[in-house]
Amino acid sequence: MSKSQSRQPSKPTSSAGKSTVKMSEDAKSTVKLSQDAKGTVKLPENASASAKGKQTSPDAKQAPVAKPVPSVHRPITRDGAKYERRQVERQSRFLAQRRAKRIRNTIITVAALVVILGVSLGGYLYYNTQHANAHTAAQAPFTEPIFNTDFPPVDNIYCDQLEGQTEHIHAHISIYIDGQPAPLPANIGIPTNTNAQSGQSSTACFYWLHVHDTSGVIHIEAPSAEPFTLGQFVDEWDQQFQSLGFPTQLLLPNGWTIWVNGKVYHGSLNSVPLDAHNLITIAYNSPNVKPDTTFVWPSGE
Repeated sequence: MSKSQSRQPSKPTSSAGKSTVKMSEDAKSTVKLSQDAKGTVKLPENASASAKGKQTSPDAKQAPVAKPVPSVHRPITRDGAKYERRQVERQSRFLAQRRAKRIRNTIITVAALVVILGVSLGGYLYYNTQHANAHTAAQAPFTEPIFNTDFPPVDNIYCDQLEGQTEHIHAHISIYIDGQPAPLPANIGIPTNTNAQSGQSSTACFYWLHVHDTSGVIHIEAPSAEPFTLGQFVDEWDQQFQSLGFPTQLLLPNGWTIWVNGKVYHGSLNSVPLDAHNLITIAYNSPNVKPDTTFVWPSGE
């Protein structure tokens, strides 16, 4: 062989061309894989050179192409499925128990409130009923059959055969009219019957409010314990015992100064209470009167 033939550059063989084509196909595969994996086309340098039609030297070493690692989906085992199912069941039981506990606590709270409300309402109704009954009983006057028709009740003060013992108290009264004392006459509230043949007198009955002597002591002796007032005594004196020196000034609503146990009483004359051991002083047109503050009660009174 001549030197000219040996110096002639050798033409690329078909194997080199095939290698270049093969590398281009590998680059395309790499591009496709990169696009599928990331959604973005990124060409490696070797692949981009081949894609642009640049020839690669047959002696150049091809750089390794990084292929994406596909995601691994491991199949769920039977034990794993059981575990997940147990977890779901456990969570469901926990939620059910918490919901049941919340409902139970709500029911207990509502029941307690209902009980408290019921007890409060019951107590309120009971108190009001008892108070109303007591108030009605206090307002309703005591009544009884009339013992002596000649001496009917006066202002609901009856005249009985004997002195009542259910309520047996005493009050004292001092009366002043025009600056002068007006002693309380004896036997107010104790009427008498006179025998036409013998001319003798006997007690007909005893009004619940009566007077035995001139000491000023009013006896309150009744078959029923209830409050009495000076107005009832005045009515009894006026309607049944005027002959016993009834002063007409007692019928006047004004002009009276009243004391009870030494203190000024601001109510009316009729409303003065006849309570046990009350010291009552009433003065009509008598500016210099001093009220009673002490009294020596007879034994037993």
